[in-house]
Amino acid sequence: MEFLDGSWKKEVSSWDALMGEELLNQEAILEGAIHSIRNMGDVAFVIIRRREGLFQTVFVNEDVDFSIHDLKEGMTVRVKGVVNKEERAPHGRELHIREIQVLSSPAEPLPLAIEYFSGSQIKLPFPFPPQYSGARKI
Repeated sequence: MEFLDGSWKKEVSSWDALMGEELLNQEAILEGAIHSIRNMGDVAFVIIRRREGLFQTVFVNEDVDFSIHDLKEGMTVRVKGVVNKEERAPHGRELHIREIQVLSSPAEPLPLAIEYFSGSQIKLPFPFPPQYSGARKI
């Protein structure tokens, strides 16, 4: 029989643990929203957005029982995989996905791709003169 004592064991790996040495070549769980997907055929890079920043994950079709085509930007997911050191990845770490679970999906597609937003500046996929913009940098 399991007793409730008000404490909750957190399964999701913390940002500090992901960036540190303790989880290298170990299994980790990461939750966040899908920021962008770069599909390269057999391999896809799924960038997960968390409060602390962006984390790169690697999706290999043979390793996961899930289709990359079912993933959309803005979905909230829980991924489980092995953290590896990769110098070319942001923060020098990436997670090779073994399991993926969709926690929530957006009701509608985003009007603009979220990857065009960086900080306070907006990069639009088309030329737009800043003098006509309602939003100004102050």
